[in-house]
Amino acid sequence: DGNIIVDAIYDKVFDNFYLESDLVRVGKRFVINFGTEKKPKNYTYFYCGVINAKGEELIPCNKYRELYFTEDNLLIAHGERMGRECALIDLNGNEIIPYNRFSDIYHFVNGFARAKTVEKKWIVIDLSGNEIIKEEEVDPQIGYIPFESLKMKSEFKIIVS
Repeated sequence: DGNIIVDAIYDKVFDNFYLESDLVRVGKRFVINFGTEKKPKNYTYFYCGVINAKGEELIPCNKYRELYFTEDNLLIAHGERMGRECALIDLNGNEIIPYNRFSDIYHFVNGFARAKTVEKKWIVIDLSGNEIIKEEEVDPQIGYIPFESLKMKSEFKIIVS
């Protein structure tokens, strides 16, 4: 319609409205100076949040450095310590999988995702954070599951398109 839904209070809009739920990730900029007064080194980062199509802020831009949509309107959230803490949250900001367990979680597909533990071990988890495939069955170099491991798991199906 061309109607303004949200005033220009965000520094960045990360994507278009997401699927049928009409959600979008937005960000507010902040700058960190890692240099000295004589040699300033400013780095620009964003705090991420989520708004709906009415402009209502579901997750405020004050806590998460990165947010990624995944299945069932859940979000993979990275906090202040990027690459060291990662959680799975719902649209109310409730932690489904808490920060202290994983340093990274990849996108969920059919309820499963690759995850890197804080001990730097790759595993496969479900949406509750339960370990489905153990570290010794995941290639440590790339975090992928070798084909032989999948063949041994009767509950997994391999689909080739």
